[in-house]
Amino acid sequence: MINYTLRQLQYFVAVAELGSISAAAKQCHISQAAMSQSMDELERAVGSQLLVRRRARGVVLTAVGTDFLLDSRALVRHAEEVQDLIVERQTKLSGPLVIGCYSSLAAFWIPVICERFTNVHPDLQVTLVEGDGAELQERMLKGHLDAVLTHTRHLLPQVSWRRVMSGRPYVLVGGNHRLADRTSVALAELADDDFGLCCKNREA
Repeated sequence: MINYTLRQLQYFVAVAELGSISAAAKQCHISQAAMSQSMDELERAVGSQLLVRRRARGVVLTAVGTDFLLDSRALVRHAEEVQDLIVERQTKLSGPLVIGCYSSLAAFWIPVICERFTNVHPDLQVTLVEGDGAELQERMLKGHLDAVLTHTRHLLPQVSWRRVMSGRPYVLVGGNHRLADRTSVALAELADDDFGLCCKNREA
């Protein structure tokens, strides 16, 4: 069992570097009495005197204290590195990620995902699956997909969702179409028109 704490080591390093219990207490935002008590407890824990207290002249390290300071600094530095690694792991995305995308949205969202998401997180292995919105959600509920991009009108009742973008529907027509010069149309005006959806895969 380790009888001293990391906090005591941090306090000890502060006392040794500043040469004063009161100055270290001020830097560490604790009372002078609490700092002095912490140093007493640390010395009892290691079984040796680390500091020589000189009234009104601060403290000096003993020979044991000088050696212990080197070890304390190393331990504190390592603890800080471990903490930084934990934070980095929490903020860094890595591993497999399978995203379903409603087919009619794929042409708009897949380039965005590739450019603004996967490039920023190179350790992610992203797989994009196109298909029907409801079917993709069913696959997600079964654990086969991590997330689905689809229209809100396709949402299943048991799915938790968040709107990531709002858009307006539009119609693509040829340049010689009777409605080509219009800025807006009613759906009824397209009732007799054929609808086509063409998806073309490109090989890398």
